[in-house]
Amino acid sequence: MAMKQTLTLAAILMSLCIAGCDEQPEKPYLKIAGGGFIYNYRYAIVNYGFVAKPLRPLPEGSTLEASFDIPDDSKKFVISLPVVPGKMLYGFETQALHGVKKDVPYRVRLRLLEATTGKELALLERDFRSNIAQDTLPTKAPVKGIGYFPAPQ
Repeated sequence: MAMKQTLTLAAILMSLCIAGCDEQPEKPYLKIAGGGFIYNYRYAIVNYGFVAKPLRPLPEGSTLEASFDIPDDSKKFVISLPVVPGKMLYGFETQALHGVKKDVPYRVRLRLLEATTGKELALLERDFRSNIAQDTLPTKAPVKGIGYFPAPQ
């Protein structure tokens, strides 16, 4: 009887160990958890960005590279961040933009790159659209200083 219990216990422990070692290779590394256009009326600027959330541990030493479509430009705005073990969120944001149009899709691409070879381990893409055309906003900051005092024009 004791031998049967020992074997049962050993089988349970073995299955738990095997389940714990499973890295779930079919599970994606990341997801784009949110993002969009940011209008800072205080400084009369607009940019856009997003947040990436790891869904499983990212390879040590790897890099996250985000590229953003820029309005009226064939160039991309690119940001690279090193992977930090245990980090829960990664934020990416463009510089101030000019010429943002309403309801036009602007694509972001997020790549996870392997540490030594730069091999692409994952690729995510998503389009963001502005619900406001930038030309309807002020071209100069409407306020000055730490308070909301009207800027001298």
